[in-house]
Amino acid sequence: MNGLFSHILLPVDSSEECLAAGKLAVQLAKQWQARLTLLYVVDKKLVEELARIQARPQAEVREQLEATGWRYLSLCEHLARDEGVNVRKTLSHGSPAAEIVDKALSENIDLIVMAKSKQRGPRRLMLGRTLQRVIENAECPLVVVKY
Repeated sequence: MNGLFSHILLPVDSSEECLAAGKLAVQLAKQWQARLTLLYVVDKKLVEELARIQARPQAEVREQLEATGWRYLSLCEHLARDEGVNVRKTLSHGSPAAEIVDKALSENIDLIVMAKSKQRGPRRLMLGRTLQRVIENAECPLVVVKY
């Protein structure tokens, strides 16, 4: 380890703010020669709600969200690899806040970098609630990127 942090977690979503947080996480990882783990969480409750509203099978909605997740993970992975950062991408299912906190514990993460949403309406409430729960429950430092 050459810096203050050796393993950084970047929770990834499909927002513009997340890409700004991703750029910062990559620069911090590069500066400290830290590993970077990217995490996209397919929100189980969101899958259920979208399936109900759209009258589609949950499996179909889940597959669509997974495909979106892998696209954004790959985009962030590309940013990191371009800077020579050691990066790994993962996708999980469940409650985003719980998955982020669990990943931080299980992977010995010593810094989480997250974006603060500038969304309005229900999406803002959902993303803001996730950030708040991570702040309350994470056992490592957290950088919140305000975009």
